[in-house]
Amino acid sequence: MTVSRTMHARATDAARAFLAAALLGLMAGCSTNSPPPGGDPGNTRLDQLRADPIFRSLPVGAHRTGPIVRTPARYFPPGFSRGGWSGPAVTVTFTSTEPPASVFGYYATLAPSLGWVATGNTNVLHYPEGWKKHYPGDKVDSLSLIDLDIRNSTVGAVHTYVLNGSA
Repeated sequence: MTVSRTMHARATDAARAFLAAALLGLMAGCSTNSPPPGGDPGNTRLDQLRADPIFRSLPVGAHRTGPIVRTPARYFPPGFSRGGWSGPAVTVTFTSTEPPASVFGYYATLAPSLGWVATGNTNVLHYPEGWKKHYPGDKVDSLSLIDLDIRNSTVGAVHTYVLNGSA
């Protein structure tokens, strides 16, 4: 009876060792020490986006609620999704008590004057809320304007907006 338990223990230990080795081999084959080529080497696209004058101007009566956020490109390794590169992005958050039509109207005029082309997406007020801008080398940046309080129709209410540009 002792021999049988010893043999079973050895077989179990061998199976565990085999599974551990197989798992380590699988993990080694799936992981890399560095992300694949892509992203934004030297933050070139981030700097290009950051320099766009659209981020330096706000509608009359608007106030930034914090600094301009600059997010470098990031790599997300595959796991439960495909993974890949995201960004870079530049984000400005601001508030205004002016009517939303005034704020969206401001950007509907400003964006095209700076080379941004409306994508055709409009908000409930029928103003553009998305634009694209083309750069040499088939590079395209996207710009969006979102009113986080669009459903508040109270005159003079504070609305928070997010202007986001991404490459």
